[in-house]
Amino acid sequence: MLGMNAEEPIKEKSHGRLFIPSVVLPFFATFMANGIIILLLTDITTTFFGSATPSTIGIAGQLSTINSATEAIFSVVMGFLAIRFRHKPLFLAGVLLIAAAALGNFLAPTFLTMQIFFALEGIGTVLIAVTGITLLGDMLPSDRKSKAVSYTVSATFLSVTTGSLVIGYITSLGGWRYSFLLYALPISIICFALA
Repeated sequence: MLGMNAEEPIKEKSHGRLFIPSVVLPFFATFMANGIIILLLTDITTTFFGSATPSTIGIAGQLSTINSATEAIFSVVMGFLAIRFRHKPLFLAGVLLIAAAALGNFLAPTFLTMQIFFALEGIGTVLIAVTGITLLGDMLPSDRKSKAVSYTVSATFLSVTTGSLVIGYITSLGGWRYSFLLYALPISIICFALA
């Protein structure tokens, strides 16, 4: 009995105090691009199509469709990747893809380029979601797992809530592209540094 109690703190201590935030914060980052699309679709449409008519807004709305389709397809692929590869490198790859997508969306010269970066963001989202929950399940003792998983869900809703305020403010300063540069990219870089 003493050996089991002595072993538990060692396992918990080896992950450090930043383990849970380093896994939870990327969940916050996964919904930033979708928040930008929801709030600024008209501005993005005007940039790439010259005007925001119902048909051009519908075409620009395909960014969300491409993101969701990529997430659905890559979720199946993750079933194979999660078995063959270690979870931490996959998690870091997901965070890196979110950061690359934010930078790419800021720099996107064409609508097609932006679609490609939204697809990459979808892959990063799936990598973070699957491996993040797995890391929490593998690394945390039973009494801390449910609380950590609830933090991941809270982070996604917090992203939507705070994102609308921050994105609106940043857009008023420099346009929709700066929401990717000054909001999505810095948070993604912080996530990568923590992870």
